[in-house]
Amino acid sequence: MARRESGSGERGAVLPLIAIMIAAVTTFAALAVDLGNVTNERRQDQSAADSAALAAAQEMEVAATAAATALDFANRNVDVPFTAAEFSTCTDPPPSGFTPVGADGCVSIDTSGTQVRVELPIRSADAVFGAVVGIDNFDHSATSVAAIVSLGYGNVLPLGLANGASGNVCLKAGAGNVPDDDCNTPTSGNFGFINFGFYGNVLLGTAVDCTGGGKSGRLANNIAAGLDHEISLLGGSPHGNTPTPDSVGNTCGATYPNGTDTVTGNVPRAFGLGLAFGDSTLFSDGDPARLQRGGADWGSGAAKASVAGFSLDDVALYEYIGNLAGANVPNSCHRGQFVGADNTLGTGDDLDLLPDAIALHVSSIADADRVSKLMDRCITHYDGLEWDDDGSYQDTSVSPATGELPVGCVGACSDPVFNRNSAIDAENDLYDIQYSPRFAYVPELDTADPNGVTDVSFIDIQPIFIQRIYAGSCNTSGCEIIYDPGVGYSSGASTDKVNAMRTFVLPDASLPNGLGDPGAAYDISKNRFIQLVG
Repeated sequence: MARRESGSGERGAVLPLIAIMIAAVTTFAALAVDLGNVTNERRQDQSAADSAALAAAQEMEVAATAAATALDFANRNVDVPFTAAEFSTCTDPPPSGFTPVGADGCVSIDTSGTQVRVELPIRSADAVFGAVVGIDNFDHSATSVAAIVSLGYGNVLPLGLANGASGNVCLKAGAGNVPDDDCNTPTSGNFGFINFGFYGNVLLGTAVDCTGGGKSGRLANNIAAGLDHEISLLGGSPHGNTPTPDSVGNTCGATYPNGTDTVTGNVPRAFGLGLAFGDSTLFSDGDPARLQRGGADWGSGAAKASVAGFSLDDVALYEYIGNLAGANVPNSCHRGQFVGADNTLGTGDDLDLLPDAIALHVSSIADADRVSKLMDRCITHYDGLEWDDDGSYQDTSVSPATGELPVGCVGACSDPVFNRNSAIDAENDLYDIQYSPRFAYVPELDTADPNGVTDVSFIDIQPIFIQRIYAGSCNTSGCEIIYDPGVGYSSGASTDKVNAMRTFVLPDASLPNGLGDPGAAYDISKNRFIQLVG
């Protein structure tokens, strides 16, 4: 009898199993190659979408330009360029709040004009080995959202600066009961603020609202957080000389409006809540009133003062004066003119570095009034004008007597004054004044008299510094709270009202890095930066 060898049956069974395993491993290896290829394609897609969104964000003022820019930058990052026709075939609807450029455009812009979304058209990558398991191709695409965000506090506020106004001005007037002649004369029922709508800004948490009934609530929010959308200038892009108001009836008007309607009536509570006395629950971005913000971004932290139980910014404008050695600025703008040789207010030698006649003129008034007058003197001299303290000062050493002439510049000065830069910035180098909640921008109107409820246009956007507030209950002889920064404060009756506000309109060239240039409020790399948010 022939003897059967042990294990021959097992060997015969293993061979088909090994063959199956080899086929499976080969299939998975082939799919891995294909998946690796499509992963590379999708990585390239995402890079292209991110680059396109970041570039398009700088061109949102003109939607067609933004779309063209997105296509250009997307094509710089892909092997096979997209055609313009392909970039108009993204049929998936964009998220709520975004409107596509063109019916089926791959670029969409949000209602506030501050975010742009780029979606790449879907493409198919041929499968090299996947066909063995029935996979012929892989679809791939990517989306990206870029936003223009504000760093620091250089926001645009809902206040109207009269045409040609300069120096120390009242931007929000009272109602016949503020102990300040300039702040006690509202014209035709206009009290300084103007009506801006909410265009819907996800980053600031606002929803679209341009109805008449929400004016006071929007005013408070726009004072605290700044406008949630950009504005433009009459005669500039994108509307040219066509007046385009911020609100039309009960719906928001065109993006980047170059005007708005003003409002009559005094609203000290809404203004007070937004400026100083509102808590974080009241505002769309979750932060408190404007003057409660800021404080720890430069140096050892900005000073605060207790006003009506709230901790408000207490840093005076002179604190932002930098090194002026050799600069084309007036002598009256040097820091020692405000605080003396020891650089500290209220220590007895504040007047030592002032010219004798000026020191005598201001020696008998309180610190807050003196500092305010001396800053007005600095700004007046910076503009190349003589300073006469509203007619109350005359230089009698010359004949005929005149106000104090500027020393240090011939004509208007040209170098920055408020250029202190002690802040330690993690990403973007801002100047100290940009970290002050008192620093902001306001539109300059095309008229000195809005004349009741009427549309006004914007001819410039001017930098300001918030100086004095008149708060609480006021009458012609005084207010419960009169607060200037830099002189300290630790009292005041509980209140939520600000009746009037004084500000300094800062000369354009007195600010560093072009912060006073036309359009600086919205210039990328000055007060605003672009970042990916989705």
